[in-house]
Amino acid sequence: MSSARDLESKFEQLKKKLSNSSRYHNIELITDAFRLAKKAHKHQKRASKEDYIIHPLSTALILSDYDVDDITIVSALLHDVVEDTQIGAGAIERIFGKEVSKIVDGVTKIDSIPKSERKKWEKANFEKFFNASSQNMRVLLVKLADKIHNLSTLEHLPKEKQVRIAKEALELYAPLAENLGIKKMRYEIEALAFPKAFPKEYASVKKNLEPRKKRKKKFLVEMSKKIEKKLSQKINSFELKINDIEYYSVLLKMESRGKVFKELYDYSYLKIITDSADDCYTALGIVHSLFAPIPKKVKDYIALPSNITYQSIHTTVILPNGQRAKVIIRSREMDRLASWGIISFIDDEKRISRFVKDKFELIRSGRIDEEEDFVLAVKKHVLDDAILVFDSGGKKRIIPRHSTVLDFAYLLGERMGNHCLKARVNGKEVPLWKEVERGDKIEIVTGISRKIHPEWLEYAKTINARDSIKKALSIKPASEIPTQQAKIKINAKDKVGLLAEIAKIVSSKGINISSSSMNHDVKNKNITMIQMTIDVPSKKEFESLLETIEEHKSVISVFSS
Repeated sequence: MSSARDLESKFEQLKKKLSNSSRYHNIELITDAFRLAKKAHKHQKRASKEDYIIHPLSTALILSDYDVDDITIVSALLHDVVEDTQIGAGAIERIFGKEVSKIVDGVTKIDSIPKSERKKWEKANFEKFFNASSQNMRVLLVKLADKIHNLSTLEHLPKEKQVRIAKEALELYAPLAENLGIKKMRYEIEALAFPKAFPKEYASVKKNLEPRKKRKKKFLVEMSKKIEKKLSQKINSFELKINDIEYYSVLLKMESRGKVFKELYDYSYLKIITDSADDCYTALGIVHSLFAPIPKKVKDYIALPSNITYQSIHTTVILPNGQRAKVIIRSREMDRLASWGIISFIDDEKRISRFVKDKFELIRSGRIDEEEDFVLAVKKHVLDDAILVFDSGGKKRIIPRHSTVLDFAYLLGERMGNHCLKARVNGKEVPLWKEVERGDKIEIVTGISRKIHPEWLEYAKTINARDSIKKALSIKPASEIPTQQAKIKINAKDKVGLLAEIAKIVSSKGINISSSSMNHDVKNKNITMIQMTIDVPSKKEFESLLETIEEHKSVISVFSS
């Protein structure tokens, strides 16, 4: 049970942390939110018998570790007020503003469906939560912090409820935190939920891993001493840390790789933190000069980031005793970003829009397949890992792992997808069902008369692509789409392969050739006349095509009709 003194002491702790942060905080506003929450929850207790206000206060304290803004802290303090007390959303809006009111509403469970209809009730709440998160990232942050504190007090609940909540946290909220790059929250959730959700597996991992970690750390300490000596000669500022992977992450590694404990080596690793990317590469060179690297285990996520929140260099080296050791190298800013993820962009609405709003667009738009279970669909389509690829112009694109080239075509736009003729990956032509891999350069070739086939639904893995294909199939087959045709006549200096070169220019624009012919000028055998009938997508694209053909070094003139 909490005393008034304990509560005030905890709130003073929050104020002190906020006052010491790099961001200015309106302590008076935050105090008003705390006082209102305390008054609203006055007669409420948690299962632990503590005053209920301890929970929203602890949620705010968790978020204060991430240098979030006042809106986030105030929303955390008030996040259960509308759901559990007599104070409504209107009062919250009048006192603290519309944004705080919307965030609180986003984490408030609905009451229009009875809890007795559990599956329907849960689905509706998840839909509401993800919809609100797609519009304001702070909803998501408050929910994750709320989940972390609730997990820390699970022992006060019935056993069956503990297991259900813990499993849900591992299946949904930990992947959600990981997906947004907030690794610190992910590891906190996993560390709290794993022992409750799977106690036998937790005990097994702990029993087998602890002695191995102790032995591994001895080798890593010796290794770090050698690296530190050389680093100090080349780099002015750096840190060396020995880190452990959380138990649940170890279990996932074992399951995904089909490994046993004795085959693992990266449950403990050395982390080198420098001041800059250049220093990271210097550190990599020093590590490899001291210990032999395993070539296939060197991953440069600085030059080729896996997403916008993670940059590091990973390498695995062989120690003198024959053991393998993993080393991760990153700058201080990269280290902060790797831990905080999307929270680092809380003041950058445009960046958040690209990374968060687009990620939840399928939910906000209600585009989850009706036949799919909502939670499973979220896990499959939203929480799946993303990879970085490149379009034909070299622009970076983020796409879900296991996506096909057809998914990539629809990522570029509905028209590109609907008229996708073929694709080239790294210069090689591939079928539309080919899965793309990190770092691939993908070129999509289109044609206006391309037919959309029902089997494309089997090729496409993303909701965006499947939704567009279904829409196109239900409206009208591509063969029935009316097109305008135009004729072009080209006079050019004769050369071997000229017709093929001109045809390639046309197809590169995504324009279909209905017919073509080539004849020599009767007066000048060195001049060739090419005639083509093409399907015209638009006037702008047609004019662009003519300009491109005119630039060909053999072309003398181009006429259209």
